[in-house]
Amino acid sequence: MALIVATFSKASRAANFASTSSQHGIGRRPTLISWRTPSHGWIKVNIDYSFKSDVVGIGGLFRDTNRKCLVFLASPCNAYTPLESETYAVLAAMQVAIYFHLSNVVIEIDSKSLFNILTGNLMPNWYLITLLKPIKTIVEINHLNIQYKFIHREGYCSADWLAKRGQTGIVIGFNPPLALYILMHGDLIEAPFIRA
Repeated sequence: MALIVATFSKASRAANFASTSSQHGIGRRPTLISWRTPSHGWIKVNIDYSFKSDVVGIGGLFRDTNRKCLVFLASPCNAYTPLESETYAVLAAMQVAIYFHLSNVVIEIDSKSLFNILTGNLMPNWYLITLLKPIKTIVEINHLNIQYKFIHREGYCSADWLAKRGQTGIVIGFNPPLALYILMHGDLIEAPFIRA
């Protein structure tokens, strides 16, 4: 009888720990995150921002269904919050899409807040309205088909690299430099990153 009670007590504590741990993110199962190709006829752009003291950079990488890099961009920007920076990156990506006549574009972002704002599920902060208006205008005037998708940060190291590069100046190109090419190669083979 004592053995049964002791076993029940241990099991009860373990269940309680597991319940408490999952509420705080401890003991959560890791998830594999990897870049996925866009659907046929669509272009995917991964965007990101990077803060380094008072310098902000944004970056974006456009790829087609064959996983080929069509164009990449990196640029500094004047932003004061992460949300504002990511919004600038969306605006820059749309301007590049218009310039290169890309009409079916999937924009992947790692900000849940911005994703919800762009999809109409969250009211924007007042300081974003001046950035969101041109985004809406670009979509309407140019008849763009835009899909917004949320992806965890681990899913696109390439855009993060570009955002860091954007802190030092503007770059728009077609042939990725070696460091970017190596990061893209991980995406090409769909090598997963672990999100704990």
